[in-house]
Amino acid sequence: MGADARLVHANGLRVLEASLTGESEAVLKQAACLQSEAPLAERSNMVFKGTAIAQGSGLGIVTAIGIATEIGAIAQLLDDTPEEVTPLQKKVREIGRMLGIAVLVVASVIVVLAVLDIKGVVTARAHDDQRGQRWRLYAGLLVELGRGLLGSCAQSVEIVDALGD
Repeated sequence: MGADARLVHANGLRVLEASLTGESEAVLKQAACLQSEAPLAERSNMVFKGTAIAQGSGLGIVTAIGIATEIGAIAQLLDDTPEEVTPLQKKVREIGRMLGIAVLVVASVIVVLAVLDIKGVVTARAHDDQRGQRWRLYAGLLVELGRGLLGSCAQSVEIVDALGD
């Protein structure tokens, strides 16, 4: 159905309303007027947008379209509901922040070592042969720093995995 409608004629009309009410079987519809206000699932003289005709035929008068329909009201409620951050999202954000800080620390260490090497503070001699050895030393230090960071990150990932379960 493309709109909500009140039935004026129904001939063996059965409607699948699972998308709206959760009813698993097709519901029999009839054109009879209801005596009082009824819940959505009990409105036997109405067909609703988002439902499907399973059997029969009917004629109705459109009562609502678009956001004014019953399914539109549900969509509006979902749209108005504020989205909350889940614990998993908080942990992932925390791990990302920690990794970002770690990258800045490692980059700072590299810059400091390079500046000290250029000024000759780290070593007294500045021969090309020794410079290569110093950069291998720096690389070894960075590898060890990386291993330490990965170890702490692995623990954080285990926490996030536990939260996901």
